[in-house]
Amino acid sequence: MLNRRAFGLAAAAAVCIGRPARADTGTASADTASADTAHAALLQRLATAVLRRSPEEATAAGFDIGAEAGLRSRLDDRSLGARATDRTGIAEAGRLLAAVDRPALGAAARLDHDVARFVVDTLADLLARPGYVDLNLRPSPYVVSQMNGVYYWLPGLIGTGHPLQTAADATAWQSRLAGFATALDQESAARKTEDRAINILQGRCFGVSTTFNWTS
Repeated sequence: MLNRRAFGLAAAAAVCIGRPARADTGTASADTASADTAHAALLQRLATAVLRRSPEEATAAGFDIGAEAGLRSRLDDRSLGARATDRTGIAEAGRLLAAVDRPALGAAARLDHDVARFVVDTLADLLARPGYVDLNLRPSPYVVSQMNGVYYWLPGLIGTGHPLQTAADATAWQSRLAGFATALDQESAARKTEDRAINILQGRCFGVSTTFNWTS
């Protein structure tokens, strides 16, 4: 289950979506420029794969247009199977990024690479743990709490984040609204049940911001 601001492997989309390959200007050799172009293409592929797995993120990133317009009528898959797919996808992204010859890149591309590696490595770690993580790297030990969950996030997308410029947009909005119940069921009936089975218990809050969390 991945979140709702712009992603693209969080970093990959930030450094790649809608932007040409970066290379050092003036001093970049032909080899460096070629490596930078190949690296940018890799980030674009990784970003595209993630956005296709997260229709909500695709909308936030403006990716659900043209050939990808079908994403606009869908919500993220929050099932246990989808979480396993996310783990597999992030692991593959990590493998591909680890294989990049970083010293061959120009300075700007190295920065892009380092950011992407950080995001992918952090997501891989968090997705291996119980609970919730979004693409802004905000983890929670609980799938649903007072600060996260379908009930908390989706109203923003359905209420204000979904484009409504055409009849097709309205039909897509209706499809998303109809899918709200399924998203709640996936999160509550499956994810929360799994966490409860391994004794992850909701913490108690004291005052405004102090929370005591525990497992039994």
